Amino acid sequence: MEKFIPKIVGSWLGGTYDRDRAVARAANDGTKSFLDTPAKMALFYKRCEAPILEYAQEALEETAQTLSDERTMSADDMQAKYFRVIGSSISLISNLLSTLDEDNVLKHQEKYEGILSGNKKLWAFSSCEDSFVRRATDQLMLSCLAKLPVIIESDLELISHTFIAEALKSTQTTSAFQLLSLLFALTLKYPEIWTSSYKSKKSPLSRLRVFVEKGSQGGPPEYWIKLGQLVLSLPDGVFTSDSEVMLEFLRAFRRGVSNREEPRTNAGVAWATYFSITERFIRLLSPEAVQEKLLPEGIFPVFEQYLHPSSANDSWAIGSSISTLAKGLAICWSSKGDNSATNNEWARLEKDFSSKILTSLPEQSKDYNASQTAVVAISHRWFKLLAEVIKAGEPESKDLLLPSSQRIITTCLGSIVNRNGKPYSATATVEAAMRLTPMVVGESPETLATLEAFLENDLPELILSPSGPYLISILNLFRALPDKEASFKSIWQSTVDGLLALPDDSRQSQVIAKLIANDAVSKISQEHSGLQEYLLRGSTKAIQSSPDSRSLFEAAITFDSLSSATSTEVLGQILAALDGRDSNLDGALRSLEFIAKNQPGLLHSQSDVHVTLIAKLLGLTEISDSTLASRANTLRAIIEKSIATTESDTPRQSSLVHVIRENLECAGPQSLR
Repeated sequence: MEKFIPKIVGSWLGGTYDRDRAVARAANDGTKSFLDTPAKMALFYKRCEAPILEYAQEALEETAQTLSDERTMSADDMQAKYFRVIGSSISLISNLLSTLDEDNVLKHQEKYEGILSGNKKLWAFSSCEDSFVRRATDQLMLSCLAKLPVIIESDLELISHTFIAEALKSTQTTSAFQLLSLLFALTLKYPEIWTSSYKSKKSPLSRLRVFVEKGSQGGPPEYWIKLGQLVLSLPDGVFTSDSEVMLEFLRAFRRGVSNREEPRTNAGVAWATYFSITERFIRLLSPEAVQEKLLPEGIFPVFEQYLHPSSANDSWAIGSSISTLAKGLAICWSSKGDNSATNNEWARLEKDFSSKILTSLPEQSKDYNASQTAVVAISHRWFKLLAEVIKAGEPESKDLLLPSSQRIITTCLGSIVNRNGKPYSATATVEAAMRLTPMVVGESPETLATLEAFLENDLPELILSPSGPYLISILNLFRALPDKEASFKSIWQSTVDGLLALPDDSRQSQVIAKLIANDAVSKISQEHSGLQEYLLRGSTKAIQSSPDSRSLFEAAITFDSLSSATSTEVLGQILAALDGRDSNLDGALRSLEFIAKNQPGLLHSQSDVHVTLIAKLLGLTEISDSTLASRANTLRAIIEKSIATTESDTPRQSSLVHVIRENLECAGPQSLR
């Protein structure tokens, strides 16, 4: 077949790029059947380079009318067929250039120039209605840039007009990324395509603005990265010193990011590019224009939208990319001028936040919780941004945010005291500050002293207020600050003493459960005699199936808050309850199940308790209530297993055998009951 191949090679290889998958698969299978290595494929292209180029040139000269009979085909079908032929032919030339080395390409330079040089019709396909053809055209230009730059150098005006003046204003759905990649590569090598070679009534920046406003047009997230690379590589002559022109470009960018068809997942990447572009614009403008126009209109609203989201300002929504927002703040601070605009804007945001804290709705309002929740959300966003600024190591931004954050904490502490702990959003704000950015307190002696005085003087009085859970969290976070262990212990004990002096009720029990729910207070709890008496009373009620005392009992067990003597008494009450009626059995078994899961060591720390417990559980497996019997049997197995695991290094006979032996050797009225 070798002598016939030059006649069919063009249509054959062109078929490998056909958009009809069946056609492309058949053509590819045919070539791979004998061209099974890249070396063979390159040699084949080299031998057939001339006839391939002739075929491609002939195909590019076709029209929709010459390829089809308009008497038997619709206009749409004729156009679709035409684009199939054009797309495959362009791809064929592009593949030749990318497959063959430069020496082989230069041997047929005249043929390439005959097809590509000055070919307005060919390059105009970069803005045609068919996306496949647009992508193929962009790829062909990239291939020419790599292997035949001489063609580009002689056609810079044509290329500038085709790919900037025309392509950028046309629809580029699913081909926008390829166009950007091409323009970036062209700009790096021939930046004059944006200046001296550009011939059009509208400026190149205005053409790019129209393109950017449409978003990625179905492109990947990398579209925004490539856009940033392109804008940053543009020669200075493309830009003007008019701040309004630059602001209009930034508005178009934001409209592109917030476009309804733009994936929300692209927001983080897009905004990082936005700030990079803004940073370049700052360098091109005067300090006055930056401080008075670019920052107030081009960056500041993003912080307002972040802290106080509004559907009316969706174009400023940055998503969850806090690191990008921190970058934007750093750009504001390092911009030209005296930074008065940035200082004033942040002072305004601080004042607005403080106002929301101070004016949150009272407890009597029906929207009380909604009001408090809204302020809590703002506080989380505020201190997450501060945490990111600290993490990024931006000293200027940190110096801006830390003082305002410390003033907010002081405002919150005053509000908590003045309103008797009812605005829990203020307490939640302090908690968020200490949890997310502990240095905001630790690095300010004044703020630390104010917080410590508040905890010592006011926390015990406010612990039962709506702010209670946040106050406990603040106290635990306070302990983690340097040299505050002793102060923490004193405040914790005085808080517990105040609670124990009150009449017993469910709220008191719940708060004490939260106070002891911390491994750091285990030893303090065990040494507090009044607390031990309270925990014993609460455990007794839990064993007797009191729901109000269950959380207190479980917290005491989980965080090892019971002293040895209290633990012995609690276990004794559980053992006694196992002999009781069914109503007490459930509470006793539930308590045992919790201990076996969370503190199994309590059940076998004393051998006499352990033996009695196993004996009683054995007895319970024989009762008529199958549910309780099954639970007792399961619990016995769990205890056996925990003992085997704990004492795995010491051979030990089965607890069941041990119980039987002991009851036989020391028989009594209660043996094996």
